Amino acid sequence: QGSREDRLQALHDRPWFPYATAHRIERDIAHLLTLPVGGYAPRHTAIVGANNNGKTHLCERLIRLHKPSCDSHGDCRIPLLHLPCLHDLSQCGLYRTLISQIGRPFRPSDSLNSLRRRFDYYARDVFDIRAILFDEFQSVLFHTPKRRTILLEELAHISERTRLSFFYFSTSGMFYSRPSDPTFFSNVQMLALPKWHHGP
Repeated sequence: QGSREDRLQALHDRPWFPYATAHRIERDIAHLLTLPVGGYAPRHTAIVGANNNGKTHLCERLIRLHKPSCDSHGDCRIPLLHLPCLHDLSQCGLYRTLISQIGRPFRPSDSLNSLRRRFDYYARDVFDIRAILFDEFQSVLFHTPKRRTILLEELAHISERTRLSFFYFSTSGMFYSRPSDPTFFSNVQMLALPKWHHGP
C-alpha cells in the first residue's frame, strides 16, 4: 500500500477524496447529462461535510469531467456551471455572478427582470446548461434570515423556469439550517461526506 508519504502524494496528484458518496454524485450527474432537455424534473442535492473534507476538490473534479465544449459550427455547451462562492447575496448579484461565470456581458444598470431573462436565455437556449454547482454554499445560509430567504426563493424560481438541477456544497452547518427554511430543504436531498482520515 506504500508509505504514508506515498499515499499523501497520491492524494495530491488526484485532488479529490474517493468517498462512496462522491462516486454516487459522479454517477448522478453523468446520468443527468444523458437526459433529454426538459424531459426530467430538476434534482437538488446538498453535499455536506466538515471543513477541508474534499468538497471543493469534488466540485472541481466534476467540472473537469464535464468541461464546456464547442462543435464545428461554433455552438458551445456548458453542461455544468460552477459558482465558487457567492459574495453578492442580492438577487441582482446572484444573476450577475451567474452570467459572469458563463462569460457573457451584462449592463450594471440592468434591472432584476432583465438579468433574469438574460440568464434564462443563456442557460436554456444558448449553452444548454443542465446543473449549477454552488461551492461554499454556507455563505448563503449563514446570512441574515431575510436575505437568505429571498435568495433561496430566487433559486427555486430559477429552477422552475430553466429546469436546472442544483448541487450545493456546504459545511455541516447546512443541517442546522433546515428548520429555518423548510420549504427550500423539502426539495433538497442531503448527502453527508464522512470524515476523511489520512492513512489507515
